[in-house]
Amino acid sequence: MPTIPLVELCEASVVKNGCTILDRVSLRIDAGQHTLVFGPNGCGKTSLLKLLTFQDYPLWSPADTPPVRVLGESRWDVTELRKSLGIVSGDLTSKFLNDYGSAQLTATEAVITGYYASRELYDWTPVTDEMRQAASVALARMHIAPLADAPIEWLSTGELRRVLIARALINHPRALILDEPTSGLDVVAAHEFLQSIEQLAAQGVTLILVTHHLEELLPCIQQVILLQAGRVFAAGSPEKCCTTERLRQLFGQNVTVEESFGRRHLKFDPDRLTI
Repeated sequence: MPTIPLVELCEASVVKNGCTILDRVSLRIDAGQHTLVFGPNGCGKTSLLKLLTFQDYPLWSPADTPPVRVLGESRWDVTELRKSLGIVSGDLTSKFLNDYGSAQLTATEAVITGYYASRELYDWTPVTDEMRQAASVALARMHIAPLADAPIEWLSTGELRRVLIARALINHPRALILDEPTSGLDVVAAHEFLQSIEQLAAQGVTLILVTHHLEELLPCIQQVILLQAGRVFAAGSPEKCCTTERLRQLFGQNVTVEESFGRRHLKFDPDRLTI
């Protein structure tokens, strides 16, 4: 019996204000297939993320295959989808910090909001002992159990990012989608954060990382999807996609792929930025 893809796009296009943001994008991500979506600013990464999470919708297609399917379904209750796909983004981080009610939550309470796909706890969102215990376990998985009672407004960016991943894990999602996961973190915090993400992958959580930082290409990544100007430029293994030649074509710049401490990164020639 064929395996149902975790995520599948078939000739999906998104148009906003008369501009084509995504242009006939086709891709597939299977359960357990850790994937990096990579490309320069403006290539369509955020739009792709919104498409996968049904925040945006594709143009109608007369084809038999729906343009977007998640876990085999083309229609979702967004609240239920957020429980099946754990999503952590810079936008979500900002919303928690900038909303007064959310910022006053403790780390434990912030994790518990994941049960309700909300950013606050209300009279109609009861908190049980079982929920608190599950939140404690999730925080421990992200190595921040000592911060359980700290208001999230006191936390560093890296600590809050870990809290939000714990919040996503509370529902045992089929996959964890991370948008620019190390944005705003210093070098040490970013390294430690990526190590925690690798541990989740080893525990069976499917990772989908959306980024323009090649350093976030973890050893566990099996598939790389390169985006350029709203289209899939290339897709395949890291060895196939993340070469100097391929990334020079992607960026249109004189870049070189180098490796140090087990991580790839891009080096620019400041004297020859344009090929």
